[in-house]
Amino acid sequence: MEEKGSNFREGKCFLTEDISSPSTIIESNCIVQDKDKYNILLLGDSHAAMWYSALEGTRKNEFTLSQATAAGCTVNSTRSKLERCNDFYDWVFNDLLLNTEFDLVIVGSRWRLKDVKSFAKTIEVLKEESDNIFLIGPNIEYAQPLPWLLSHLKQDELEGFTRYDKQKRVDKEIHDLADKAGIEYYPLMDSLCTAKNKCTYLTPSGSPTLFDDDHLTQDGALMLSTEVWNKVNSMLFSHVNN
Repeated sequence: MEEKGSNFREGKCFLTEDISSPSTIIESNCIVQDKDKYNILLLGDSHAAMWYSALEGTRKNEFTLSQATAAGCTVNSTRSKLERCNDFYDWVFNDLLLNTEFDLVIVGSRWRLKDVKSFAKTIEVLKEESDNIFLIGPNIEYAQPLPWLLSHLKQDELEGFTRYDKQKRVDKEIHDLADKAGIEYYPLMDSLCTAKNKCTYLTPSGSPTLFDDDHLTQDGALMLSTEVWNKVNSMLFSHVNN
């Protein structure tokens, strides 16, 4: 879990069951503002936090990158079963976004089909607070941690261990939701798997793209960070030009 600790900024900008107070995010200087730059917020659960290190390491100087993420807390402006998630998003929607201006919000979560209805309402709330919402779709998932699979099987044997079909259904629902809401969507699955039997398991450096069954390694996120920043650039600069 070393990947999750340092790269996610666990216990500081990535809240956990043990460290769950939103005040920790402020005290840890996770929110960065510069009036002369484009201020961007990375918001969500561990599937947002997994991007931070790679995006921060490759961002242009004219951007700032803030992070407000919490383990197991899918982005939701309504109520969830976990009180710590309710506390986190109460702070996000009733304090952070109301009192801090962000030029763009990057939203990432471990999306599930049951999230679609409530997230439709959440998108509308987000749109009230930022002109630019960039939604990252679900990741590919495996039945076992990818590094373990790679150490025990040949790559052409991994197809049966992917949850491709299930995740593709989720991807379609979330993508359709984004299209209806008029917000930018990044189909993460398509960047890693062009088909069920055609997935990228290793980064150019030869390391696994995931460190467990569904989270990008830092190298995996770095491999895709240019795609993300190119979309962000297009959104911000087309908005300015308009």
